[in-house]
Amino acid sequence: MPASPSKPFFVVFDTSTQAPYYADVHRILALPPGAILRYEYKRSLFSPKAWEAMQKLWDEGIGARIDVLVMYGEKKSFVKGQKDPDTMLTWEDSVFVPTRSARLVNIAKVPGDRPESDNFHFHMEMRGYVDPDAREIETLVRALEAENSLPFGTKDQYSWVSVLPDSVRPGASALVSDDTKVWKKLIDRIVTLPTQFADDVFWRLKRVQIKDSRQQVTPTSRPSNVRREPNAWNSDFPVFDGVSYAMVIESHSAPGRGGDLPPNPSVAVDVSGDESDLVKLPTKPVEIVPNQEDVSTFTVRDVKHVGDRYLDLVLTTQSSAAAGAYPIGSTCQISIAVSKERWRTVAGFALVLLAAVSGVVGGIYKDKVEVAAPAAVITVVLGALAYFVFTRKIQLPGLK
Repeated sequence: MPASPSKPFFVVFDTSTQAPYYADVHRILALPPGAILRYEYKRSLFSPKAWEAMQKLWDEGIGARIDVLVMYGEKKSFVKGQKDPDTMLTWEDSVFVPTRSARLVNIAKVPGDRPESDNFHFHMEMRGYVDPDAREIETLVRALEAENSLPFGTKDQYSWVSVLPDSVRPGASALVSDDTKVWKKLIDRIVTLPTQFADDVFWRLKRVQIKDSRQQVTPTSRPSNVRREPNAWNSDFPVFDGVSYAMVIESHSAPGRGGDLPPNPSVAVDVSGDESDLVKLPTKPVEIVPNQEDVSTFTVRDVKHVGDRYLDLVLTTQSSAAAGAYPIGSTCQISIAVSKERWRTVAGFALVLLAAVSGVVGGIYKDKVEVAAPAAVITVVLGALAYFVFTRKIQLPGLK
C-alpha cells in the first residue's frame, strides 16, 4: 500500500565514519521489535524538505506514528578511520543497506545558539528489516541523489535526514517491514559488499521470554511518557519479582567467515540504575557460536516497592582481543519495568485491609471470647497470606 501523501515518510542515514557513532549501526540492527531508539540530528543535517516536515510535526503534533526507513551508506573507497568523504554519496560510488524499518513516535526540538544548530531528537520504535534486494532501494537512492539529499558533499547537499520523494511513494510499501527473518540477509550484505563492518561480530536480541514457560515478553509504552521532551519517551519490557527471564540472542556469520572473527567473542550483560540490587545477572558472558541461538538469563529478586522501577539492561560484545577505538560487534540496550504482578499488589493490599478490619473487630469485642478469639486467628491468617502474596515467602508470627 503506498504511503499516505498526507504523512511524511522519513529516510534517516547512518554513515558511522567517526568512532563515537560507529555503534549506531550495531544498535539498530540488534534491538528487538518494539524497543525505542533515540536519534538526534542538527538542522544542518536535514534536507530542506525533511526539516520542513519535521517542523510541521513539531508545530501540529505528531499524531499518528510516522514511517521511517533507516539506511547505512558508505563510499566504496572508504576505509575505517579515514576522514569524512568530500563528495556526496551516490548510487554509483557508494554502497547502501537498509538497516531498519521503524516508526517515529515522538520528537523534541532543542534550540541551539543559532538556527542551523537547532536539534531535533526523535524516538523511533523498532519494527522489522527491509529486504536489501528490494528494487525500491535503488529507486529511492537515485531519487534522493537527484534531489541532492544524501550524506556528505556541499552545503546544499549534506543530508542525513530526508523525506521519501514523491516519485518513490507508489513503492513505499516495500520500504516498510515487520519481517525479522531478513536480518541474516542484511548481515550477509553488510559483510560481503564489503563495508567497514565486515570484520565485526553480529548478533541480535531476538526476544525476551519467561525462562520456564517461554512466554514472550512484549515491550509496552511507559505510562509516564511525555511528548515533545527529548529524554522522556520509553518502552519497557515488564518483568516481575521471583521470575526468571531468558534473553534469546541470535548470532550470524556470513558464509565463508570464521577465522577472521574477533577471538572468543561473547555477549556480556550489565544493568544500569539498579541501586536496590533487584536483578540477578548471569555470572559469565554468553559465548557466541556463529549461526545459532544462545540464551542469557536474569532473575528479578524480591520487590518491596509498589509500582514500576525502571532499569536498563545493556548487552555488549566482548573479545579476548585488545580493545580498540571502534566496537567489535553488536550492542543494544533495553529498558525493563520491574514490579510485583498487579494482582499480587491488589490482593496483598486487600488482605492487609481485611486483616486490619478483623483486628479492629477483635479489639472492639475483646471482652467476648467467642468473637475476639476467631478475630485474632483470622487477623493472623490474613496477615500471613498478605505477606506470602507480597513476598512469595511464608512468615508466621514469632518465627524468622
